Amino acid sequence: MIKNHRERKLNRLKGYDYSSDGGYFITICTKNCEYLLSKIDKNSQVILSDFGKIAEKTLIETANIYEHFILDEFVIMPNHIHFIVFIKNNTQNTKSVSNFVRSFKSYTTKTINQTFKNNSFQWQKSFYDKIIRNEEAFLNIKNYIQNNPLNWQNDEYFL
Repeated sequence: MIKNHRERKLNRLKGYDYSSDGGYFITICTKNCEYLLSKIDKNSQVILSDFGKIAEKTLIETANIYEHFILDEFVIMPNHIHFIVFIKNNTQNTKSVSNFVRSFKSYTTKTINQTFKNNSFQWQKSFYDKIIRNEEAFLNIKNYIQNNPLNWQNDEYFL
């Protein structure tokens, strides 16, 4: 069951600088976990919807705009996106993971709603993050993302 905004617990690590160099695993859900971004076919292949195509393009563009951010593995599932992003050489700490996600969500929402009139696409408030602390964690998360379509029926976001 999806918690409403007031019940949601804060998931950022208290005192951690999310603009510091390192790897981050991010999950962003559509509002009410609506299946709007893709379908998973019988061969476990992701088939992007028009919304999903915009989200994919925007994710790549956002990583290109944020000069210290490197997009790694990602998957666009029916109602959520998983991705790994690395921050490198952000010595001025000018942009954080939250800035990146906020820009991505804002631009995606704006583009979808302008492209498809009479639509009210929205993301769920906030996002889930996990700090990638070592190579083993990175490889496990990367494997999880790559295999997410294969495991869609067992996914916590499969409703």
